[in-house]
Amino acid sequence: MFTEGQNADLKMHPVPPEDFSLKEPTMEGKKFDQNKPRMDLLPMDALLEVAKVLTFGATKYGDRNWELGIDPQRLRAAQMRHDAAMELGELTDPESGLIHTAHKATDALMELALRLRAGDKIIVAAPALANVRLVPKG
Repeated sequence: MFTEGQNADLKMHPVPPEDFSLKEPTMEGKKFDQNKPRMDLLPMDALLEVAKVLTFGATKYGDRNWELGIDPQRLRAAQMRHDAAMELGELTDPESGLIHTAHKATDALMELALRLRAGDKIIVAAPALANVRLVPKG
Protein backbone atom coordinates (compact mmCIF):
# COMPACT_ATOMS: atom_id res chain seq x y z
CA MET A 1 0.00 0.00 0.00
CA PHE A 2 1.07 3.53 -0.62
CA THR A 3 1.45 6.01 2.17
CA GLU A 4 0.22 9.54 1.70
CA GLY A 5 3.76 10.71 0.89
CA GLN A 6 4.19 8.01 -1.76
CA ASN A 7 0.92 8.93 -3.45
CA ALA A 8 2.11 12.52 -3.77
CA ASP A 9 5.10 11.30 -5.80
CA LEU A 10 2.91 9.58 -8.40
CA LYS A 11 2.28 11.61 -11.52
CA MET A 12 -0.31 10.92 -14.15
CA HIS A 13 1.00 11.00 -17.70
CA PRO A 14 -1.54 11.75 -20.40
CA VAL A 15 -1.76 9.25 -23.25
CA PRO A 16 -0.57 10.84 -26.48
CA PRO A 17 -3.45 11.51 -28.89
CA GLU A 18 -1.92 9.28 -31.57
CA ASP A 19 -2.62 6.27 -29.29
CA PHE A 20 -6.38 6.86 -29.64
CA SER A 21 -7.91 5.14 -32.62
CA LEU A 22 -11.04 6.57 -34.17
CA LYS A 23 -11.16 3.79 -36.74
CA GLU A 24 -14.09 1.43 -37.01
CA PRO A 25 -13.47 -1.91 -35.27
CA THR A 26 -12.55 -4.68 -37.71
CA MET A 27 -14.72 -7.28 -35.94
CA GLU A 28 -11.93 -9.80 -36.29
CA GLY A 29 -11.81 -10.59 -32.59
CA LYS A 30 -13.02 -14.03 -31.56
CA LYS A 31 -15.83 -14.73 -29.13
CA PHE A 32 -17.03 -18.32 -28.89
CA ASP A 33 -20.62 -17.69 -27.83
CA GLN A 34 -22.56 -19.35 -30.63
CA ASN A 35 -24.18 -21.92 -28.34
CA LYS A 36 -24.99 -19.49 -25.53
CA PRO A 37 -28.37 -17.86 -24.89
CA ARG A 38 -28.94 -14.67 -26.90
CA MET A 39 -29.48 -12.22 -24.05
CA ASP A 40 -29.68 -9.41 -26.59
CA LEU A 41 -33.06 -10.80 -27.66
CA LEU A 42 -34.69 -10.03 -24.30
CA PRO A 43 -37.25 -7.20 -24.47
CA MET A 44 -35.67 -4.67 -22.13
CA ASP A 45 -38.74 -2.43 -22.07
CA ALA A 46 -40.86 -5.32 -20.79
CA LEU A 47 -38.19 -6.39 -18.30
CA LEU A 48 -38.09 -2.84 -16.97
CA GLU A 49 -41.82 -3.13 -16.22
CA VAL A 50 -41.19 -6.45 -14.44
CA ALA A 51 -38.45 -4.74 -12.42
CA LYS A 52 -40.97 -2.06 -11.40
CA VAL A 53 -43.34 -4.76 -10.13
CA LEU A 54 -40.50 -6.46 -8.23
CA THR A 55 -39.55 -3.09 -6.71
CA PHE A 56 -43.16 -2.55 -5.61
CA GLY A 57 -43.19 -6.07 -4.14
CA ALA A 58 -39.89 -5.51 -2.35
CA THR A 59 -41.32 -2.40 -0.70
CA LYS A 60 -44.46 -4.25 0.33
CA TYR A 61 -43.02 -7.65 1.35
CA GLY A 62 -39.23 -7.20 1.54
CA ASP A 63 -36.47 -7.81 -0.99
CA ARG A 64 -36.66 -11.19 -2.70
CA ASN A 65 -39.39 -12.41 -0.33
CA TRP A 66 -40.83 -14.60 -3.10
CA GLU A 67 -37.62 -16.65 -3.05
CA LEU A 68 -38.65 -18.02 0.33
CA GLY A 69 -41.21 -20.02 -1.63
CA ILE A 70 -44.74 -19.48 -2.85
CA ASP A 71 -47.18 -22.19 -3.88
CA PRO A 72 -47.25 -22.14 -7.71
CA GLN A 73 -51.04 -22.35 -7.60
CA ARG A 74 -51.16 -19.01 -5.79
CA LEU A 75 -48.92 -17.46 -8.44
CA ARG A 76 -51.21 -18.81 -11.17
CA ALA A 77 -54.26 -17.52 -9.31
CA ALA A 78 -52.66 -14.05 -9.19
CA GLN A 79 -52.05 -14.25 -12.95
CA MET A 80 -55.71 -15.14 -13.47
CA ARG A 81 -56.82 -12.16 -11.36
CA HIS A 82 -54.70 -9.86 -13.52
CA ASP A 83 -56.18 -11.48 -16.65
CA ALA A 84 -59.70 -10.95 -15.30
CA ALA A 85 -59.01 -7.30 -14.52
CA MET A 86 -57.69 -6.75 -18.04
CA GLU A 87 -60.69 -8.53 -19.58
CA LEU A 88 -62.89 -6.12 -17.63
CA GLY A 89 -61.03 -3.17 -19.17
CA GLU A 90 -58.58 -2.31 -16.40
CA LEU A 91 -55.09 -1.62 -17.77
CA THR A 92 -53.26 -0.95 -14.51
CA ASP A 93 -53.35 -2.51 -11.06
CA PRO A 94 -55.10 -0.06 -8.69
CA GLU A 95 -52.78 -0.79 -5.77
CA SER A 96 -49.44 -0.43 -7.57
CA GLY A 97 -50.44 1.70 -10.55
CA LEU A 98 -48.42 -0.71 -12.71
CA ILE A 99 -49.55 -2.56 -15.82
CA HIS A 100 -51.48 -5.78 -15.10
CA THR A 101 -49.51 -7.60 -17.80
CA ALA A 102 -46.27 -6.71 -15.98
CA HIS A 103 -47.69 -8.18 -12.77
CA LYS A 104 -48.70 -11.32 -14.67
CA ALA A 105 -45.24 -11.64 -16.26
CA THR A 106 -43.62 -11.19 -12.85
CA ASP A 107 -45.76 -13.95 -11.35
CA ALA A 108 -44.84 -16.26 -14.25
CA LEU A 109 -41.12 -15.50 -13.86
CA MET A 110 -41.28 -16.13 -10.12
CA GLU A 111 -42.97 -19.49 -10.72
CA LEU A 112 -40.41 -20.42 -13.38
CA ALA A 113 -37.50 -19.46 -11.11
CA LEU A 114 -38.90 -21.43 -8.18
CA ARG A 115 -39.41 -24.49 -10.40
CA LEU A 116 -35.91 -24.22 -11.91
CA ARG A 117 -34.35 -23.87 -8.47
CA ALA A 118 -36.24 -26.88 -7.15
CA GLY A 119 -33.95 -29.06 -9.29
CA ASP A 120 -35.07 -32.66 -9.35
CA LYS A 121 -37.76 -32.02 -6.75
CA ILE A 122 -41.27 -31.66 -8.07
CA ILE A 123 -43.19 -28.67 -6.79
CA VAL A 124 -46.74 -29.79 -6.31
CA ALA A 125 -49.40 -27.17 -6.00
CA ALA A 126 -51.71 -27.52 -3.04
CA PRO A 127 -54.92 -29.23 -4.09
CA ALA A 128 -57.56 -26.65 -4.92
CA LEU A 129 -60.05 -28.26 -2.55
CA ALA A 130 -57.60 -29.02 0.26
CA ASN A 131 -59.59 -27.11 2.87
CA VAL A 132 -63.04 -28.19 1.74
CA ARG A 133 -64.93 -30.73 3.85
CA LEU A 134 -67.83 -32.64 2.41
CA VAL A 135 -70.76 -32.66 4.74
CA PRO A 136 -73.52 -35.21 4.10
CA LYS A 137 -76.98 -33.85 3.56
CA GLY A 138 -79.14 -34.58 6.46
